[in-house]
Amino acid sequence: MDDKDVIDEIIFKTDNRRNRLMLDLMARGGMRIGKVLKLRANNVNDRKLFLSERSKDPAAYSCG
Repeated sequence: MDDKDVIDEIIFKTDNRRNRLMLDLMARGGMRIGKVLKLRANNVNDRKLFLSERSKDPAAYSCG
């Protein structure tokens, strides 16, 4: 059994839909746990995930 099979088995044995989605996004989507935990319902539209990347530069948020 290779790593992919082990990951698939863990995901498919997870009963909670939320946890299964989180594991799937991390394993197949390459998302980190912090990014997954910040997702909200408005990030999903018609089974598509929409993400916006914020700049780490504090000047990017200034209004003046």
